[in-house]
Amino acid sequence: MKNTYLLIRYGVLLWIGLSVAGLVGLLAQAGLGLHIPFITFDERGPGAPSSAGLLGYVIALSSGGLFVAALFQGYLTVKRLETIGENWRQSAQDLRRLSVLLVIATLAGFMGDSLIETIAVMRANGLPALSLVLDFRDLSTIVISLIIYLVSRALDIAQAEIEENRQFL
Repeated sequence: MKNTYLLIRYGVLLWIGLSVAGLVGLLAQAGLGLHIPFITFDERGPGAPSSAGLLGYVIALSSGGLFVAALFQGYLTVKRLETIGENWRQSAQDLRRLSVLLVIATLAGFMGDSLIETIAVMRANGLPALSLVLDFRDLSTIVISLIIYLVSRALDIAQAEIEENRQFL
């Protein structure tokens, strides 16, 4: 079982590394104007007819940073789940923190993508517009976050009952 946790932790670390590399590439493209061959971070880059401009990059970096924070919390959660027998409360708290960060990162991504698309459509058409960008992956992530939160609450309730039974005996 320990190897499974180790494999998951390394997988999450790899995912964090790739996400940070993507954010650094996005920052290099937006801030320094570098163009990396064969890699496109934003099809609506500055100068394109439907660009959200620099504000689009700031929004993308912000929501991406929240996603990396959620991934890092996931890494810490998996690391502490290895010793759940000794750190029951901490593991449940980590699960709650992970679920909240996932919801925040998902909502930030939804709002950021919608704002970027709204700016791009307004610039392209010259008319006020509102564009909402929501897909089933966002909704799925929110549902999974709710399940994780409910599991952490169930762990807290189970721990409270175990402690109550110990006091009774």
